[in-house]
Amino acid sequence: MENEELSLFLGEEIADQTYYEGMLIHPTKPQHGIVVLRKNDHDLTLELYQIKLYPPMEYHIEHHLLTRVFPNEKEVQTFLATFSQLTGNEFWRFIEACRLEN
Repeated sequence: MENEELSLFLGEEIADQTYYEGMLIHPTKPQHGIVVLRKNDHDLTLELYQIKLYPPMEYHIEHHLLTRVFPNEKEVQTFLATFSQLTGNEFWRFIEACRLEN
């Protein structure tokens, strides 16, 4: 799904502490997604949140899924490359696994 009118609402506290790395939108249910943010104070820390699309065309955070600290940038890139290839069923399994971890 490609739409230049989409936006992402993070909330002030999250926006102040992180910067945008990317989003994974569910391949067949584009109202669901996961946003990946990096911590401002530690570039090797990723924060992942489940997001949902609300009218008119804005994604909002639904749940914090995961905070992961990596030892180096190569490990971050490996995680992101693997994460970006999740299929529809893997997408939901990833969310479920994160919820069970928390």
